[in-house]
Amino acid sequence: MRYMRVKRDFSFPDRTVERGEILGVEDDHRRELLYILAGPLANRSVHIDHLEEIDVLALNEELLNCQAQIRVLNRAVEIDAEQMESDMKLAVANADRLQDNVIQLTRELREEREGKKVPIPRTVAEALQKVISNPFHDKAEEVVRIHARSSCDWSREVNALHDVSLDTVIRALYYGYTIEETPEEKVLDYFNSITPAGWKFSGDANDPVYIERNAIRTTCSILGKEIAGLNAGQK
Repeated sequence: MRYMRVKRDFSFPDRTVERGEILGVEDDHRRELLYILAGPLANRSVHIDHLEEIDVLALNEELLNCQAQIRVLNRAVEIDAEQMESDMKLAVANADRLQDNVIQLTRELREEREGKKVPIPRTVAEALQKVISNPFHDKAEEVVRIHARSSCDWSREVNALHDVSLDTVIRALYYGYTIEETPEEKVLDYFNSITPAGWKFSGDANDPVYIERNAIRTTCSILGKEIAGLNAGQK
């Protein structure tokens, strides 16, 4: 048996044999016919004009070329995969860096805004909130316009704004504000800060907490200051 390759398409009644197929054949006793020995076409004869001798060296060379092309294609796929992975890592790194920049910028803006907040008394803060909640001038621009025209135009309900400068109003509206404690509020905060949670007077006049609390109350009374939560209502 020898192997030959189909050099052009030909057909049997039940099947077409395509160019390039390799058949195992031997010479038929009939002239110019070859007998197919194996495969789905076994036991059939084919005219020799449809087949060609296989050049083993050429076939091997063709196989080697195909293998080389496959290696090139595989390497190209690997390079594409490596490039894709590299691009993905770069994109993730850029996204992380951008996120860090946004976080940093947000922090800086928050710190800058906090630094520009203006301290105002509680009465002024409450008056501003009432003004802003009024549907007739609920925008900062409108409040600034009215205050710039005359700070005395505000109603009695919000007269705490009368003596507030225009700059303070603008900064409070656009940058925010902190509540500026009154001296009385500061004294009360300190009074509460020196008192441990759950502390009760035990009757011991030498208790350090009792001594300090009593000194603060006495000082306020001497100064004629009554502070709710500290000495108001005490005789």
